[in-house]
Amino acid sequence: MSILLEKRLEESRRDIAVTVACAVPKRPRMERVVEKLTEIGVEAILPLSAERTIPRMKGEEEAKKVLRFRKIAAQTAKQCGVSRLPEISKIFSFTEVLGLSRAYDLALFLDPEGRPLQECLKGKIAKRVIVAVGPEGGWSERELEEAGKMGWEPASLGKYILKVDTACLAAVAILHYALDPLEK
Repeated sequence: MSILLEKRLEESRRDIAVTVACAVPKRPRMERVVEKLTEIGVEAILPLSAERTIPRMKGEEEAKKVLRFRKIAAQTAKQCGVSRLPEISKIFSFTEVLGLSRAYDLALFLDPEGRPLQECLKGKIAKRVIVAVGPEGGWSERELEEAGKMGWEPASLGKYILKVDTACLAAVAILHYALDPLEK
């Protein structure tokens, strides 16, 4: 097997690493989430199965979806000149995502009842951030309670309820602008 190097891309790494745990929405929104988050330069995308996640996948179907997401990320990166692909490894349970918070400087979950995201970020210096975006039906009371116990901060994107794909993109854009000195 041989590889043809078409073009060398400049490293597109940011000063902050943002991971997005996104509850898997109905087709084709998750594909758009992967595409847009790859364009904007996230470190990792964690497809998430929450209590109110509608598409339920297991085994072979899950593996096919993850491969599809990786393919979309690779195509998007090539098209947009992004030199670094986001990590997409598997579909995570809500509990698994909560347990990852120790690896991050800041763990946020989007909740319309949370504090405005700008307020959550005031005075914060974070190099590694994880943000969880809930399912179309919202987080369950149990999930909200568990996230709070694990130190996750509830953050709101404003008075409007956004669809999953829009919320992911808006949250990452705000995080990059607020925390990444290269964006200012």
